[in-house]
Amino acid sequence: MGDWFSTVSYWHLTKCLKQN
Repeated sequence: MGDWFSTVSYWHLTKCLKQN
């Protein structure tokens, strides 16, 4: 579950950076 959370966090961070 830890790895999943890390992956989602990284994906969300990248998504936010792309939108800005």
